[in-house]
Amino acid sequence: MSVQKYRTHSGALRYRTRYYDHGGAERSKTFRTKRDAQAFDAIVAVKKSRGDLLPIPSEGDLTLSEFAASWWPSKAARLGPRTVAVHESNWAVHIESALGAVPIRVLAHNPSLIARWRDSLIDAGVGGPTVRRSIIVRQAGFDGGF
Repeated sequence: MSVQKYRTHSGALRYRTRYYDHGGAERSKTFRTKRDAQAFDAIVAVKKSRGDLLPIPSEGDLTLSEFAASWWPSKAARLGPRTVAVHESNWAVHIESALGAVPIRVLAHNPSLIARWRDSLIDAGVGGPTVRRSIIVRQAGFDGGF
């Protein structure tokens, strides 16, 4: 997130706040005053840190697999090859079959669904470190931006 000053074609001074959405796409919002831009920037930072802004598409039909396909390439580009391999393995073995077809809206509003998934991994004998990594991989897209 950042605030940048610029001039319009007519010469008016404006301020642009840039941030990344959950899919890794860069977004921006323009303001007439620096104060408004900084206030918006601060709100984005607070909401992101609290996890208040979950990516709930207006259609509500986007599945976790579809969402992952949109953010994974940009996330993987910032990781090392070994980390990418571990994350992809966790996704394929522990996440996609259980949660991949579930719409994001359902996941966002049903934390008990995530808890049941985690419990099913434990009940299946999946080790603690692998369960934690699977949770981290599942959550990684939601932490990628605003």
